Amino acid sequence: MGLYDNGQSMTDQLIKFIEHLPLPVVLIGEDRRIIASNATMRTVLGEDWQGRHFITALRQPLLIEAVETALVTGAAQRTVFLDRDGGRDRTFSVAVSTEPGYVARDRFLSIMAREADRMTRLVDDLLSLSRVEETSRMRPQDPVDLAALVDSALVETGPVIDTVKARLSVSLTKGTIVPGDAGQLRQVIGNLIENAVKYGPEGGTITITLSDIGPQPRLRADGVALTVHNEGEGIAEHHLPRLTERFYRVDNHRSRARGGTGLGLSIVKHIITRHRGRLEIDSAPGQGVTVRIILPVQT
Repeated sequence: MGLYDNGQSMTDQLIKFIEHLPLPVVLIGEDRRIIASNATMRTVLGEDWQGRHFITALRQPLLIEAVETALVTGAAQRTVFLDRDGGRDRTFSVAVSTEPGYVARDRFLSIMAREADRMTRLVDDLLSLSRVEETSRMRPQDPVDLAALVDSALVETGPVIDTVKARLSVSLTKGTIVPGDAGQLRQVIGNLIENAVKYGPEGGTITITLSDIGPQPRLRADGVALTVHNEGEGIAEHHLPRLTERFYRVDNHRSRARGGTGLGLSIVKHIITRHRGRLEIDSAPGQGVTVRIILPVQT
């Protein structure tokens, strides 16, 4: 959403540009009237409101307040817009900007790139979850060296770890073999390490341990535990049972900002369930997060 001085600094090229954007866009002048909107936005608003006061088109208090605040202060705002498509509820994340002309164009392109990346990750995760569900009744039996998978995952996530200057504390029992699907277990390990990095403090320590834990009656076999802990803000207890639900986020804005799709832990749970293992998550505010997976060892 852009705000402008009645189009004086906005070229016809900008209007043509927003018309081809897949994201809904509306341009509002300082006189509070709508200068232009693109086709995607017109499907949301129901009609073309050009020349009308923005309040008559947008109607929702949170969005109206964000626009007014941006007009008065010049500061960019973020809010949400609620809509219904047939019988389905939709929630749009809205950015309100006062940036003019080609600056706005560059901003829109940046938003589009981020949204495209997010959608790609979302589609990949949905496909991954679908594949796991399709094989849920087939217990994997290939011998998998968990320590080797952890070493491989640490190499691949090294650039992400370096970005936040995280310190690693790694203790692995070598030679532990579990019956499994190496690709899926590699996905689990990579997800847990990336989550620990994303939601931990810059410069914090990520602790990774892999150890034999002896007989596990629930698994009807000896077990091995892989634990990943970060020193982040932690999570309140009432959130913990829901963390593996699809699209559940403790902090919606922070998760999106850090690239989360809301499906990672759901995929992890399905994979561990397929391997007849257990997933445990322990946390408290200010105490970081500990994620532990327990798998039966190869007999």
